[in-house]
Amino acid sequence: MISVIICTYNRSEILRECIESVLKNQVENDFELLVIDNNSNDNTEEIVSLFTNNYSNVRYVKEEQVGLSIARNTGIAEATGEIVAFIDDDVVVSPLYIQAIHSFFCEHPEEVCAGGKVIPVWEFEKPEWFVKNFASIIGETTYGEKKRILKFQEVPIGCNMIFKKEIFRKTGMFNINLGIKGDELFLGEENALCEKIRKLGRNIYYLPEAYVRHKVHRNKVSQDYVLRRLKLEGASMAQWHMETKKKTDVLLQYTLRFMMLWCKDIPLLLLRRNSFALQCKVSRKREYLKQIRKLMKFQEKPQNLELKK
Repeated sequence: MISVIICTYNRSEILRECIESVLKNQVENDFELLVIDNNSNDNTEEIVSLFTNNYSNVRYVKEEQVGLSIARNTGIAEATGEIVAFIDDDVVVSPLYIQAIHSFFCEHPEEVCAGGKVIPVWEFEKPEWFVKNFASIIGETTYGEKKRILKFQEVPIGCNMIFKKEIFRKTGMFNINLGIKGDELFLGEENALCEKIRKLGRNIYYLPEAYVRHKVHRNKVSQDYVLRRLKLEGASMAQWHMETKKKTDVLLQYTLRFMMLWCKDIPLLLLRRNSFALQCKVSRKREYLKQIRKLMKFQEKPQNLELKK
């Protein structure tokens, strides 16, 4: 059975459409839908009750400790299916979403992790400066249209991730020190988990048939937010490398980025000063290098890596 898990926090106004899209799925097999309420203070419970009162396969679970990773871990513990699919509360899933997941694991019973396609839904005009390089900020996949194994630096998008539940016995659960916490945004929990899965010698697949449409939020499409978000990505990547790689490998990554920054990126930026994409690229690399130097010097976790959503 497949357990679809929606972790939600104060988004009752859009949660209903997400739940409805899951229940409209055309499936031949059983599935359950778990809504993990991460201590919302709006009418989330009331909205979910409209479905729990009418659908036996819909369950509401309250998780009072705020944190997306904590809510996801609660979902894993509560799920009765052998496959768990995490979606965000602001997506609408395909009518064949669950069937696509079921078909994949029937064809590949040995696999343990996959990410579905994420299609952004723009309800306002997309700015010209918002280029493909910023796709991750709005949770857009750029992995093509064919099912395939994701490359090393490619990971599933958080709003559409699928796992065999059994894999968590080997990797452990989501890192509760990473991920969104209420209105604060931290990064890296999905990367950290995928790193553990790959270290076990397992593949991570991309499933374009298991697609969702993801709402683009206006507050995430400002140049100020994008710049701060990419700087945070650089610092988070540095911390991830320090925690998972050998010191020699970290030094190699540092050296490569340092050379690219000063031999290519900064000279290009001097020629194209009005390129916002280049400004972001330079800032992200600089933040990575800065954080590596700090971690190498003090050998402690970085501070102040939070960003308002």
